[in-house]
Amino acid sequence: MSNSTRKIVISEALRDRLCAPTAGSGGYQTLVHEIQGRLQDDQLSIDDALVERIEHYAFDYGTGGWQQLLRELLVEIESSAPRS
Repeated sequence: MSNSTRKIVISEALRDRLCAPTAGSGGYQTLVHEIQGRLQDDQLSIDDALVERIEHYAFDYGTGGWQQLLRELLVEIESSAPRS
């Protein structure tokens, strides 16, 4: 993946879950707020740094609701990657 920002299309169901209100100020909440700020309709602007953060929170902290949501987001990111 390159260092440039690109836009991917995410499903409506995933977008709705990502846009659910989140309380608190921890790492997950900060990441989710950043993702929410990068969403415009069904498009998410991503770059390598954001993908790395999503991977970190999806896999380095066990399992749970937010981890599963972030893993689903990674599937959509990976499926939208340009094919060579």
